[in-house]
Amino acid sequence: MIIFRWLVSLVLAVGITLGLFYFMQSLIDTGDRVSQKVAVVRVVDATMPHFEPELVTKIVPPQPIDPPATEDPPPQRKAVVVGNSLGPVFKPTVTTGGTGPDTGQLDGMGDGDLLPLIIVSPQYPARAAQRGIEGWCTVRFTIDAQGNVVENSIVVVDAEPPDIFDRSSIRAAARFKYKPQVVYGEAMPVYGKQYRFHYRLED
Repeated sequence: MIIFRWLVSLVLAVGITLGLFYFMQSLIDTGDRVSQKVAVVRVVDATMPHFEPELVTKIVPPQPIDPPATEDPPPQRKAVVVGNSLGPVFKPTVTTGGTGPDTGQLDGMGDGDLLPLIIVSPQYPARAAQRGIEGWCTVRFTIDAQGNVVENSIVVVDAEPPDIFDRSSIRAAARFKYKPQVVYGEAMPVYGKQYRFHYRLED
């Protein structure tokens, strides 16, 4: 029984060995045929041409560009600072109570008379200044016993040109401060006080 197994193993080994030899021979034949079909491409050596570098020893500066010609701007009318406001010159007129604008004097000033303490310069309207508009505006208002202007009492009584300087004049007049008028030791309100603002642009 053991001899039979050895014979079978020997036959199988010989068969496998022969099969491997034939398989390797077939691979060698196939490789020869493939190598014959491969085209050989020769690579030509490429060389860079020789050149001498050029050394730059002088740099030519660019030509200066002439600035564009500018025209002189048109002359503008100057603004003058009055008080805390920046704007054209104001020439306000102080008036007596209730009789209309006068030349700037107060009649009968004394210890008990109405005296201006704070006179605020109005803001010149920007659109009027840009257009070169000048004029004046007269406002009328009431001064209470404390010397303050009653804001609701301020009205424009006359202006030239109309509706240009009204708002600026009303705002300025509302900030006026007076020493109140005293009659028999008692501070009294003043009604119908008028004040004229002159709006002028300085050349």
